[in-house]
Amino acid sequence: MSRLPLTRRSNGQAATGDPGFIQQGEVDWVAFSNTAVSITIGALNRLSGAGVQEITYVGALQLTTRFKLGDIGYRRVYEAVEKTQCVPAFNNVVYFGFGYRSFLHFLAESVTGTKCIALCACLSEAHGEDLAARVIGSLWREVGFPEDYQPSLLQFKCLVKACAGVLAPTTFSETMGVMLGPYRNTVEKGVAPEASDPNDIAKAMIGLFEVSMGVRSCITVVGGAECSFIAAVSQWLFGFKVHIEDSHGTTMFTSSSEVEQAQVRIRYMDDQNISKAVVSGSTYVLGAALELLRSTPDVRLRRIRTRIPWNTCLSHSFGQAFMDLLSVPSVLGSFLGSAARLRHALATGESDVLDWNNEKIGTRLFIDFVETSYGQGFRKRLAEIFPELRVPGLLEAVQAALSQGVDAARSNVQEAVTSFCRRCMCSYHRNKSGSYEGLCLATLALTLLELVTIIASIEFGPEILPTEQGFHNIYHNNNVTHPGHQFGGPVDRLPDGMYERSNIYQMICMQTKRESVQSKESSSAQSEVSRSVQYASFEYLGLDWILGIRHYHHSLATQMAEVICLFTGYGLTEGDLQDHLPTAVTENGICVYMDCLEVMTTRPELSRRIHLIPGHIAKGNRAFDSIWDGPAPQDPYLETVDLELAAEGVQLPNAIYPSPELQISAIVDEPSGPGRLYFHYRISTNTSRVLIRPGAMTRRILWESGKIVCSKSNCDKFLAFTPFLVRSGWDVDNNSTLDEAFKHSKTIVLYWKHTRSDLARLLAIHKQMEKRNTIIIVRRDECLPCAIRSVHPVVHGYPGEILENWLFHVI
Repeated sequence: MSRLPLTRRSNGQAATGDPGFIQQGEVDWVAFSNTAVSITIGALNRLSGAGVQEITYVGALQLTTRFKLGDIGYRRVYEAVEKTQCVPAFNNVVYFGFGYRSFLHFLAESVTGTKCIALCACLSEAHGEDLAARVIGSLWREVGFPEDYQPSLLQFKCLVKACAGVLAPTTFSETMGVMLGPYRNTVEKGVAPEASDPNDIAKAMIGLFEVSMGVRSCITVVGGAECSFIAAVSQWLFGFKVHIEDSHGTTMFTSSSEVEQAQVRIRYMDDQNISKAVVSGSTYVLGAALELLRSTPDVRLRRIRTRIPWNTCLSHSFGQAFMDLLSVPSVLGSFLGSAARLRHALATGESDVLDWNNEKIGTRLFIDFVETSYGQGFRKRLAEIFPELRVPGLLEAVQAALSQGVDAARSNVQEAVTSFCRRCMCSYHRNKSGSYEGLCLATLALTLLELVTIIASIEFGPEILPTEQGFHNIYHNNNVTHPGHQFGGPVDRLPDGMYERSNIYQMICMQTKRESVQSKESSSAQSEVSRSVQYASFEYLGLDWILGIRHYHHSLATQMAEVICLFTGYGLTEGDLQDHLPTAVTENGICVYMDCLEVMTTRPELSRRIHLIPGHIAKGNRAFDSIWDGPAPQDPYLETVDLELAAEGVQLPNAIYPSPELQISAIVDEPSGPGRLYFHYRISTNTSRVLIRPGAMTRRILWESGKIVCSKSNCDKFLAFTPFLVRSGWDVDNNSTLDEAFKHSKTIVLYWKHTRSDLARLLAIHKQMEKRNTIIIVRRDECLPCAIRSVHPVVHGYPGEILENWLFHVI
């Protein structure tokens, strides 16, 4: 790849790899403003793609001349850039990650550009992009750059966004977490660390710059949680000797043999004592954020985030409550294993699921078909993700629960939840009013189950660590045992409805609840505790919640939001998830996208997968924030179906109908809205072209899968319904054969016999998915007679109600 250098012509000097800015001292801005700068068309193209104006780029490089990176720090940033990856979508129409044409790689071609990456990436790894941009703007003013040349906040944000995510796979954020001191374990304490004022951060950064250039020998920084960022930058990036003390003067971390030899000395203080700090020329105070930032509804402007290693993430985040769960490994293992057993029944269509349909506990809203989210795959993934759960007895209890039947699994879940509630010391379960006194064990058990399910569906590199704030938010969103309780103050909750679970499901063992309520306790105190346990166990921990079942319209959007939340610490806002279904989202340098953007398939175990990669969404050299399903297009005319009625009560004929010749391609459109793309697939027949929305198609495939109960062997070969065989065609409207059939039958089943290829199945599903009085049943490896018999419980599954004039499609 050819280099695209920025060439500065001044006094007849030749071009160099760096722009040749003044390295020290004051800049003659009058002379600088008249300096002629020539730049290649290729470089302008890179700048335009990132949304960075030329003055922003030139000013940022000038800013980086005010500091020197340590050798180790520079190598860390350089290697992080070298390890960035890029993954193409279908037909290479868009890319995810950091492409070779990205602005990041253009910056990395020079030393000053690499320092710019280091500065912006460190800021964005610890803060939201808006706050990082504000710090860059404050640095601009602190170094004395003229206001006439200062770019807008939006420009600084574009610069930050271009570099965000490059340090996600590194140890920078983990180092910051180690140095967080008294602000660690935010989930257990219910307090999320908040950033300081951007101006204060910028002043402390200037102090680090001066130490790196030899202007100062050492500096002292006092303040709250923001001190962890200054400490991490000092050691990880600049290679300084750091000494950290708490508010009582106790050493918490040191990389210097003597305090006097430390180049950066940090002391944590709360907001009340910061005003008492003795400020000198080499002391910097990190005060609380301004009222404007503290009152903003977007918490991303004021939160600090850190990453935590997988091998200690649970004990680090949940503290004593997690240890209390581990103290009963057989109960916790039984709960997790039984939930995995129930999910296995739903995912594989076991016969016991029919009983659930009679209780309105069906399979329609179950979408977790990834093999590592249920059954033996769940057990294996559990041990891989969280090594802390490899305690004696726990995995054995998981295995024992997996070997039991569905009814036993339901009973085990009930007993485990009741046990958690009885052991729990949180204020709710002990009927204590006032302050919150700890985490709820039942909620924490649900959170562990939710975390394994989330991670089981993600394809990502193990070097990318989760955020502590992500654990905090996911715990809160599972906190169903505390009605109306706001854990830990404001958190990054998803919009109302995003965590809505379906109302179609019954609660766990309601008969047991009724029997328990009828019994009388001898002690009034015991009675109060008993009612509390019953209330939490049965009213709020429904089986649908245990199984991870969500409302149909929010299921995939919820999954995308949970992944973003876990790895960035931020929940997506209502504006981020409005309109159509997002299939790819970039937040703070982390890109999350659905598998359907790489390949469109009818296999639910593949459709359910979500991919995560540091970087952005790119089309050509331009970066975007999200990809959405576009508006539903109007379908062209397609051939009317050719039907044949099967013989009644016997096996279907073995005749093979020719599968149509189809081609698929991808189309990306850029609407007028900022930062988003529309993605469609185009399936071409011999006569027409049909546009398919990948997000809506994936959602429908997951919804329509798993309905068939089939043992895969020794199945009854006779048919419960006499189906019509679809021999060719796609359109069922205005079909005289069907019109005549509905005169004699209220329910008609169509078996699409010519859709043997995946493309043909996609087109058949697409043509029927928006029609009224239509139900689609997607086959996997189930036998055909069982697939046709699965229509019966749907037609007769609701007491006193029989579906009439409905068309069932077995595809």
